[in-house]
Amino acid sequence: MFEQLKEKFRTYFLSPLKTLLLELVQTLKNIRRNHWLAALATVVVLTILGLFLARLFLSLATVDLPPDDTSLIGQLKASAQKFINFAGGNFVEADRAAARQAEKVRAEKEAVLQAKLNTMEKFSRITFFYTAPYLGSIAIPEAWEKKYRVAEENNLIDFYYAPTPEEEYPLFQIGILSRDEWEKKQATEKNLETLNVVSNFVFFYQSYAAEINNPVKEMDYLGMQKQVKSILNSFKSYKQQ
Repeated sequence: MFEQLKEKFRTYFLSPLKTLLLELVQTLKNIRRNHWLAALATVVVLTILGLFLARLFLSLATVDLPPDDTSLIGQLKASAQKFINFAGGNFVEADRAAARQAEKVRAEKEAVLQAKLNTMEKFSRITFFYTAPYLGSIAIPEAWEKKYRVAEENNLIDFYYAPTPEEEYPLFQIGILSRDEWEKKQATEKNLETLNVVSNFVFFYQSYAAEINNPVKEMDYLGMQKQVKSILNSFKSYKQQ
């Protein structure tokens, strides 16, 4: 068996290597006047030779030999197998490291999100349009408590900044209309925006910008104005039971 391996080694390694080296010498002789071309040819040939040797070395791992074989071929096979195991182990470890990093990033994102939720302003949800086919509902920040007022009439609800019982400044309005009514209203009022469409009904809204002469109240009003968009994003509709 060992003789067969030696014969294969001569056939598949020594003979091609001898031919390759002879061709290299002949090529260098032919192009000795062009030094840069000779250098390039040398690099190419050595690269091919290196790849050939590496492939031959790794293929030794598949040679069928007794486990306790101490011949040169047996030692080369053991070395090749160790290299493959080492490289494979590195790839596996790299995959595990990437998975650990991805899990760490996910945990950090969850921690940041939880921290935001813990510090997020609390809300209370209010419901309206009890006489319409569909109810409307939005989440109002608790910081608005005792500073806002609502007025609902004819499937329209208006939200006001109300710093005192005698004062009110419009913030936004929400309404509900049938599709036909909505199209007619849109034709005459251009500042309306669609909030939600359910069946044959359209929820819409419009925002306001009031002028307030008191600087403190104006700052309070502007702060509430900035929250209107997030409040409208919390809108939900429910079919009347």
